[in-house]
Amino acid sequence: MFTNKHANTQIPEILGAARAWEVTGEVRYRKLVEAFWTCVVTDRGYVATGAVC
Repeated sequence: MFTNKHANTQIPEILGAARAWEVTGEVRYRKLVEAFWTCVVTDRGYVATGAVC
């Protein structure tokens, strides 16, 4: 679902949905954010890039 998608375009969209949920309280925005988190972090895992210590 998020393969070949750049974080600079996806993360601001999900942050906007999270803020919309805070402001409006509409459950659909919370469900969207939770689905994103599950798909991107829980199911796929995560990778941190950077220097090796």
